[in-house]
Amino acid sequence: MRVALRRLRSALATFRPLLDREVTDPLRAELKWVATALGAARDAEVMQDKLSAAIKAESDGLVLGPVSARVQAELRGAYKAARQSAVETLDSDRYIAALDELDRLVADPPWTAKAHRPGHKVLPKRMRREWRRLGRRVDEAERAADRAQRDDLLHEARKAAKRTRYAAETLVPVYRRDAERLATGVKKVQTVLGHHHDSVVAQPVLRELAAKAHNDGDNAFSYGRLHRQEQARAEAADARFAKAWRKASRPKLRRWLR
Repeated sequence: MRVALRRLRSALATFRPLLDREVTDPLRAELKWVATALGAARDAEVMQDKLSAAIKAESDGLVLGPVSARVQAELRGAYKAARQSAVETLDSDRYIAALDELDRLVADPPWTAKAHRPGHKVLPKRMRREWRRLGRRVDEAERAADRAQRDDLLHEARKAAKRTRYAAETLVPVYRRDAERLATGVKKVQTVLGHHHDSVVAQPVLRELAAKAHNDGDNAFSYGRLHRQEQARAEAADARFAKAWRKASRPKLRRWLR
């Protein structure tokens, strides 16, 4: 559901000039509200799975204290609280109103004059816009002043990669293999940056768990090991990103957009 919401929001952004923004902009804001409500629960779920797998992969004797139990208890609690909030969102009148707005949009799209122009004069321009947006995000990350800023900017590049990929996938029925190749290349960039972001987000979680363990009189050694592993994974993903970006940004993948 979260992915579906993201795709809807991306479509309304990419093809914004083709629809009346007085209708779509408020709806896009409501879709973001729902996605945010779902996000906290999903993030806790993903983090629990990630850290549990990392603990299981540790060698015998390197997991000191109730590390797994603490991770499960902390993140399970976060998930339950976030899930309850998500359920309340989906039970709200505001959410039902958003669904009604979506139904009206599909039943009677508020097309603008641009939507009636030939597709080959409109669609490539929208795709080029998303590509340039992604390129700017990558350039900003490359010019980052420090590691923390680069991590944040790579996350922004990841979000731009998702939107670019969704735009390319939308155009597959028209541009076939050309759009598929671009979507595949950008998807690889998105995937690598996803691994990077997951490891970056895991680090403060592990630091917080380590502090709680220390305050409770438990050994915090294992949390430090796991933290360093996530740092290494983030660095490795960053290195893979450079290769993925070189491949995705080859000019031949965008010849059809001229």
